[in-house]
Amino acid sequence: MKPAITLYMAFLLTFLAACQSERVPQQLSMAESLTETNPDSAISLLNTLYAEMAEENLPTQMYYQLLRIKAQDKAYIPHTSDSLALAVLDYYERQGDKIHLPEAYYYAARVEADLGYAPHALEYFNKALETLPKDKMIPLRSKALSQMGTLFFYQDMYPEALEMYTKSLAYDIALKDSIGIAHGLNDLAWVYRSLHQPDSALQYYRKAYLVSTALQQNKLIKHIQLQLASFYLDEDLPDSTHTLLPQLLTDIFPPDQSAIYSLAARYYYQTGQTDSATWYYTRLMDCGTIYAKKIAAQQLTLIACQEGRTKQASDYLDAYLAYGDSLARITQTESTRLAYAIYNRQMHEKEKARLQKANARQRQGLLLLSGAFILLALSFMAYRQYKKRKDMEHQVQLYRLEQLRKKAEQYNLQYLQQKEEQLQNLEHQLATAQQEKSAIILELQRKKELLSLLKREAELKQEKRKDIECCLRNEHIYLTLKQKAQAPNGKASVTTHEWEELYALVDKYYPHFQQELHQLNLSIKCEGHRINTLLKAGFTPAEISVLTGKPIQSITTWRRRMAERTLKKEKASPKDWDEFIRSL
Repeated sequence: MKPAITLYMAFLLTFLAACQSERVPQQLSMAESLTETNPDSAISLLNTLYAEMAEENLPTQMYYQLLRIKAQDKAYIPHTSDSLALAVLDYYERQGDKIHLPEAYYYAARVEADLGYAPHALEYFNKALETLPKDKMIPLRSKALSQMGTLFFYQDMYPEALEMYTKSLAYDIALKDSIGIAHGLNDLAWVYRSLHQPDSALQYYRKAYLVSTALQQNKLIKHIQLQLASFYLDEDLPDSTHTLLPQLLTDIFPPDQSAIYSLAARYYYQTGQTDSATWYYTRLMDCGTIYAKKIAAQQLTLIACQEGRTKQASDYLDAYLAYGDSLARITQTESTRLAYAIYNRQMHEKEKARLQKANARQRQGLLLLSGAFILLALSFMAYRQYKKRKDMEHQVQLYRLEQLRKKAEQYNLQYLQQKEEQLQNLEHQLATAQQEKSAIILELQRKKELLSLLKREAELKQEKRKDIECCLRNEHIYLTLKQKAQAPNGKASVTTHEWEELYALVDKYYPHFQQELHQLNLSIKCEGHRINTLLKAGFTPAEISVLTGKPIQSITTWRRRMAERTLKKEKASPKDWDEFIRSL
């Protein structure tokens, strides 16, 4: 009987141990699923398994530690040490685990990036891409490329960042990952802002916003709204920023808190609301990133100086200098290390290519140099002839342009001044002729009244220009096109009849507009004629893009080229052409 009981107990213990060993992997699989959708819950679940991990085998322990690093990263919890991540990476490298090794490289790179070791992070991201199976684990490949783009962006290497973000977005589009697409479009807009290409940046921001609203992802929508509001503020469009700001200041997502407070402080400061700006800058001194704290300290110093608070200004200045020193050390260290790592790699590749092509370059060098010299000489001679001809055309064009400007901008003022002087002279003559014959006095009074009428007529002409603009904007065809320009999908259909109505409307209120364009010998095609007419009628470039069906970047390029060709400025801008058209 006793041997049977002993055998039964042994079997029961073995069964319970097996159940326990099966439960742990199931819990880890559940935690891995939660890291993608609810990382906070994944962290809580992993914490409950911490004590049990000591009894598990080494592969399970390492998988557990990898999940902890992954969940922490997904929950936006900054990494403070790389010892655990490197230990996990070392294990999977030694095991040659093709399933978990790419993830181990990826999260090791994320840890190094948090710690400020950009070159190490870049190396691990590259290894993650190299170890990923071809045509598999595409989401991880996309994330690695995106993170590399972020590394390059913070080192001011914008072309490299643009390349990485573009590749990442291509993978997200192939996966039909809408959230990834929204983030990718937002990242590209971010880079184009830094490259000072606002038209391209706005285009990508709008695409990202459309995708995020279709997904109804509130956090993603607010993140893109934040970037869009900041863009509007940079482009001096505070009203657009004001529209988005109340939505951003409600239910703030912690990772976006510093950026939202920075945006609010900038908006209130630029709009002259100093008290509100001071409140947000003060909050940033407590909860902002080191970049935000430096800017906040700088702005609070300026505000305190303006308000005469010398002691507080001195304290804020000390804080600004301290943050500046810290930020300079971080930026210089990262930039130097990353530049050195990339430099070494590039030098290795260039040296290899140099050894392979040295003989060919030596044989072809002299021939290429001679050909280049001849080509340069011919180009220089052709350019001199071209420049000489263009200078002559330029002088004629400038003369005609100057005449039009004088006629349009100075005629009324000079005319008023002339009549004012004549009126004063007649008043003086009238005062000295009080004792003369009444006929002379009456004649002088008549001339005075006539000049007063002429002066009033000139003033009325000056006021008429403003009235014309007001009347034009109340015309039916103007209101119709204005409504079409606000189409929510960014597209509008304008009929030929509507274009003819618009031409007639502009001719009605500005009868000499077309004549003055012809005097400048501007041969403009139909599309250019439409753009000029819309500009004269007071439509914005964005509205013109909708009405003509042309991308706003094309509209901007056309306006810049017309300004350069007609106004002959070294650095003409699209706004120069707008001002010229509206002055005619």
